[in-house]
Amino acid sequence: DLSHIRPCRYILLKPTNMRVTPQDYSAKFKTSPLEIKFFGASGVIVDDAESIVQRTATNTAHKADSTSFQIEAKKVDGSWIKVQSFSNIEIQHLNESSKTDYAADNWSQFEKIPNTGSTTVEVSNEQIVQNQIIGLRVVVDKAGSGNWSLSGVSIQAYASSSSSNNAQISYSPAALRKLLLDGNEFDKFNKTLVNELARSDISVEKRRKITSLISEIIGADGKLAAQFYASFDLKSFITNCVLVEKNETFAEVQNLLRHFSNQRGFGDALLNAVLEILPTISDAKLITSIGLNGFFSLMQWCHSLDTKKVFNILLEELNKVARRIKDIRQPDYNILRAQYNIPSLVFEKELFSDANVIRKSGASSSSSSSAGSKKKAGADDDKKKERNPLKYKYYTTYSNDVDEYVVDLGKQSKVDEIRLGFEQSSRVLRFRVQIWAVDDKGSRLVHSRLYNDSTYIQLASYAYDAHNESNFKPTEELECLGFSGFNFQTRYLVIQLTYSLVPFLQPPYEKVEKKIVPEIYGEEVGPANELEAFVPLFNPKSKSHKDSLKLPHTSTYEKYEVPGKGTFIKKFLYDSTGALGSEAIADDKNPTDSEAFLQNHLKSLQSELSNKLKDVRNPNSGGATKGEIQEVCDEIEATLVKLLSVTQRPGLANAGQSLDFLYTLAVKLSQMIKKIDTNTDAKERVWRSDEALKGEKGRKIALEIFEYLIVYETGSISKEFISLLSDFLTSNLHESEWQLFNITVINNFLANPINVTSSPLNLIFSHIRIIEALDKISVPKGELLSFVVNKLNIPVGITDPSAKQEEDSGAQSEERRKKDCSVLCTLASVLLLLNNGYKKVAQAGGSAGDALAPPGMKRSLSSGSNDKSPRSS
Repeated sequence: DLSHIRPCRYILLKPTNMRVTPQDYSAKFKTSPLEIKFFGASGVIVDDAESIVQRTATNTAHKADSTSFQIEAKKVDGSWIKVQSFSNIEIQHLNESSKTDYAADNWSQFEKIPNTGSTTVEVSNEQIVQNQIIGLRVVVDKAGSGNWSLSGVSIQAYASSSSSNNAQISYSPAALRKLLLDGNEFDKFNKTLVNELARSDISVEKRRKITSLISEIIGADGKLAAQFYASFDLKSFITNCVLVEKNETFAEVQNLLRHFSNQRGFGDALLNAVLEILPTISDAKLITSIGLNGFFSLMQWCHSLDTKKVFNILLEELNKVARRIKDIRQPDYNILRAQYNIPSLVFEKELFSDANVIRKSGASSSSSSSAGSKKKAGADDDKKKERNPLKYKYYTTYSNDVDEYVVDLGKQSKVDEIRLGFEQSSRVLRFRVQIWAVDDKGSRLVHSRLYNDSTYIQLASYAYDAHNESNFKPTEELECLGFSGFNFQTRYLVIQLTYSLVPFLQPPYEKVEKKIVPEIYGEEVGPANELEAFVPLFNPKSKSHKDSLKLPHTSTYEKYEVPGKGTFIKKFLYDSTGALGSEAIADDKNPTDSEAFLQNHLKSLQSELSNKLKDVRNPNSGGATKGEIQEVCDEIEATLVKLLSVTQRPGLANAGQSLDFLYTLAVKLSQMIKKIDTNTDAKERVWRSDEALKGEKGRKIALEIFEYLIVYETGSISKEFISLLSDFLTSNLHESEWQLFNITVINNFLANPINVTSSPLNLIFSHIRIIEALDKISVPKGELLSFVVNKLNIPVGITDPSAKQEEDSGAQSEERRKKDCSVLCTLASVLLLLNNGYKKVAQAGGSAGDALAPPGMKRSLSSGSNDKSPRSS
């Protein structure tokens, strides 16, 4: 909007150097055309354009010294109150006369035309907002004398209507902005925002808006950062805004903390807040998986300020969580781990996240139109995506010149980003994208833009070039056109792509068969009613399942064809929720998707699994095969994952009673401990020289972690803590403590046999996996040999390091030394032979196992030909 007052007949609009990088476009393509939607001029028509004096706007400082006036406001009771007075007004915009060719010859007629100027003043006064105003007026005290005189005053007011019985009156946008940026008014306005963030009873959405507003205020005036920080409670902010966050980007939190990062002492304050919260996380009343990740990201940001303190607290917290896991862990897990090697958390009432879900490779497949290599690349990229789109259904109609997509998100959802994935094509098209949000109040246009044919070529052709696959990262999603920055709520969206007339020159079937996949990003906020106009679209009388649709960087959608009239119009229904099932059904409101049904189904499956495990303990029962147990576990896990997706809760309540949460927390703690130990310079690793961790305290911590997190577990969880022990805890012990750790583990867990039917349920574990764990921790072979010698009472000069040894007053004779060496050599050889023999038996499938059993000793392991699981280990 240009204020450029001068007489003219023609106006030439010539944009130059106006191309900018669009923020809501693909990361790869930056050629969005500049679209001017409207261009016009306002003014008056004159008879003789040539005779008008040209005027140019200048910023020369001028003051109307003899001019003064005031603005008054009329209250409801009819009285007038003074709002603000003005005098000695400075002229902001001055229009001076200049000579044209015509005016130069007749200057005597035009030099008397006075210069004109204008001034804009922003008025914000508490009198306006503290009273209900029904009128405004300007009272001129002095119109002026001398060089300048007041010729007119106009008022533009931002009004907010409110009923007479409403005591709270809103501030106008202009007044509120000025007051928010006024440091003298901080306690009245901005401090209220800070106090709101400290409250625990406001919604996450409101916290996000307040956090974003504070960031904008500080961004507009950096001097206010110190005032905000002085009254800010970091601990409450992290507890209330971070731990319960459901938005993976954490943009609002990051922006605000980045503004505070320049304040003196911020790093220490953040570290202290994080360390104060850490011991309370295992007892958190409400927490989300995204919030937990964000918390450890903050710790990663500030832990270098005091690595020793952070390291010790992390280790102490891990030990505490390990004990908590022992207390709440259901004993039935022991049979699953020891007997069937199944690591699933199948006895949980609900999952904290899908981090510990056992994903089967090749479990899902889809028939995409892309090549096989692109399918694999797309699958890998899906894992790397920072966020996933919402699950929804969309109805499409394809025609020659218009494609329309009606999206049903299922619930009221906050939309912040929309992406369109384009299938590979060799055609050349210009197209317009228009998006409407639709609800029971009507529709509103949220996006409209025209794209030229070069954009279509880039998205549908160049994006699939083999060279681009190697030159660009998968996260750039070259075939996707993205729009971001949205902030609206809706259940239904209508996306329309209108094409140029070029397609009419091509065979119609080429246009109809193209595919564009819309993906919506955001979060569900609550239930929403169906719109009658859209119900028939998603509940057709008949439909037939065609195949699956997936582009390189989109989710997989099941495709259904809907019968309809029209030769060149085809209708399809796509689904990523799974609600439509693998076959065409008339009603997509499947009761099996409800939370109540899933919870009842989960209880039934868990009861069935418990009964099967009880049969395993019964010596008179044959017991279930691993295949039968695995089948039930897989169905329980699938139900838990589905329940996690349909449950609309702000986070996990009473997280301290969730085994899934405690395992996730323990893994996070372990990973952070290893990361700190690895990334810290050797000279700064003071914990490695800490006598307490090298001595008895370190050994006891290692033993508890070994017992609670390794002995009774398997899979990725046990691997994580085996790595922690081998990388730091056991390798850092004094030699005597290390030896004592090894002997204690062998005595406690390998000295006695375990039988599934007769051993106490809480003491059932797998000897084999303990041996594998000790092997990875690198137990010294000499210590094992020493233990066996002492256990078998072989008369050599080697004793258990845990027993008190009496000093030999005299030197061993050469003959005694040779005898000891002979015994050790023989024992080592026999053990090696036995080990190799059992390996051969394992490779042969167990058929020759009886050859290794001593005469008269019955084998405790069942034959390899029996499909039942072994009864003892």
